[in-house]
Amino acid sequence: MSYITPAPATLSFGSFDYFCNQIGLSLCPLVGNGREPSCYSRNIQIGGVLIFEPATLVVHVVALVMTSIMISHIKFKYTAVGRKEIVMFFYMYAATIVVEFITISGIIPLASSVYPYAAAVHTSMILATFWTLFMNAFVPFQFIEDGTALSLWVVDISLAAVFFVLAQLLAFQFSSNLCETVKHYLDGMFFSVILNLLAVMMVYKFWDTITKEDLEFAVGCKMNTWEIKDPLLSDSAMASMTHREDAGYGSRY
Repeated sequence: MSYITPAPATLSFGSFDYFCNQIGLSLCPLVGNGREPSCYSRNIQIGGVLIFEPATLVVHVVALVMTSIMISHIKFKYTAVGRKEIVMFFYMYAATIVVEFITISGIIPLASSVYPYAAAVHTSMILATFWTLFMNAFVPFQFIEDGTALSLWVVDISLAAVFFVLAQLLAFQFSSNLCETVKHYLDGMFFSVILNLLAVMMVYKFWDTITKEDLEFAVGCKMNTWEIKDPLLSDSAMASMTHREDAGYGSRY
């Protein structure tokens, strides 16, 4: 009995066959004909457990580390506009990375009764993360000019859009070609996760450019934050007054 190779899937509305033929999404085993990618990266076996997409999983770990660093930097800006909202976006992104790590790695077998729920959570987290980013546009991504250089905003947002579009193209259009070129060591998902991380980092960079330095943080870093200069005095006179004040404080002790 001869084996008949299935015809390549074509892009059609409401069908996931084309996308699942390019990249192994978590929901692919559950929709349509359960089509598998035409080319995917090599697997490794650790402790008797078969791990899928090992290179992509390493990038996921790097993404979690970078996200935690960005969250810690955001929390230093105590009075920044939309601080809690943008932190929520990064928390959602980190949670999506964790769920994606579990679903694509094979930790939960495809035959397991838990897998459909994990895939549903993963898809829901992706949608929720996009909506969180959309809602952030009305809070920290200000539409009214507040003195920040507009050119920096345009560059950051443009780079984020470029990285995101490239991620989708590599994942859903060129994944099979890349996989065959590098002999199954990598596939489109690997590059897609990297570019998605770069897009998220550009979102952080954009938010960072539209928020001013906080007073609480600035006082600890700048010694002369509270220095007040009299505009009627010259620099030499101000320096002389400061020297006399320092000498007077020192003589008390």
